[in-house]
Amino acid sequence: MKIEYLILIILLAYFYKISIKDSISESKNKKFIQENLKIGSYVVIMSGIIGEVIEMDESTVIIVSGNREHRSYLRIEKESIKKIIDRLN
Repeated sequence: MKIEYLILIILLAYFYKISIKDSISESKNKKFIQENLKIGSYVVIMSGIIGEVIEMDESTVIIVSGNREHRSYLRIEKESIKKIIDRLN
């Protein structure tokens, strides 16, 4: 009888960690990005591309990625930004 309660408690704790705690930390990360994103910031987008923000409007961002010889300009949605990183060397 007690082992069933133990299994239930473990399952509830796992559910809390997976669903609730991860969504709270993800919403905090989105809020941080909205408040700190500016022109000149280096960002990583969901697909793993790293680039520098060169232009912004309400919902989209233009980033430049690549090296000096081969630059790519990408227009992305602000929602697809995964994180802001420190300036690259």
